[in-house]
Amino acid sequence: MSSPIQLQLLDLVNKEKLERILRVFTEVTGVASIIANVDGHPITKPHNFTPFCLNFCRSTDRGKSKCHESDRHGGLESARSRKPYIYNCLNAGLIDCAAPVIVAGYHLATILAGQVLEEPIAAEAAIERAKAIEITDIDDYLQTLEKVPLMTRERLLAVVNLMSEITQTISELALQKDNYTNILSIISAG
Repeated sequence: MSSPIQLQLLDLVNKEKLERILRVFTEVTGVASIIANVDGHPITKPHNFTPFCLNFCRSTDRGKSKCHESDRHGGLESARSRKPYIYNCLNAGLIDCAAPVIVAGYHLATILAGQVLEEPIAAEAAIERAKAIEITDIDDYLQTLEKVPLMTRERLLAVVNLMSEITQTISELALQKDNYTNILSIISAG
């Protein structure tokens, strides 16, 4: 469940630490990654985003909105199941995965990774999706889509397992900070 109070992950874990974790994660795995709040809006910088997603999917208002909607969807599904969720993004159909950062039973954020494909997307479907987000240069869109990394399901599952471990570690870091803050407030009130 989402936090009933306005507690945010960045209240509990240093943003620079999260950025370092994501940078190393993307260097090791080769996938894109970002952390979003429960509404799907980024709370970290995008790491290793594909030119396709940066220059097309997130370049129009409609596209950016759909990306946030997709990130929110992934986050909610992963939080509901309490485990990583692999899905096709709602924007272009790329493969993304989401893992919930859960602290004291509350979903505070989502680690998102992906921007890969298991196989190329058919041109007709790609053109339809491009038009839906108001892309005007369809040829460049298609050429850039062809450069999206391909990844086997086996490799994707290995990435998801690593992401799950990282998410669990971040959740534990946040909980330690939360417990530490509670202890300090009890001591100071005492």
